[in-house]
Amino acid sequence: MNRVTEIEVRGLESRADLFERQANDREAETPMLHRSVSGYYDSLERIDRYRRQARDLRAQAQRLRRKTS
Repeated sequence: MNRVTEIEVRGLESRADLFERQANDREAETPMLHRSVSGYYDSLERIDRYRRQARDLRAQAQRLRRKTS
């Protein structure tokens, strides 16, 4: 893997980690933050979206690794 690709892969993984941390933090706070059912479900949807974005970024990093190996 060349240096530029390595930097790109690390950046993708860092962004994925950030989304995962945001999802974990939100998941821990959700029961305390929302008194309404709709707010709670909105929060769960956001958690799911963060995790999906993290998964997509990790898959993109993996494709780059395979492509350049």
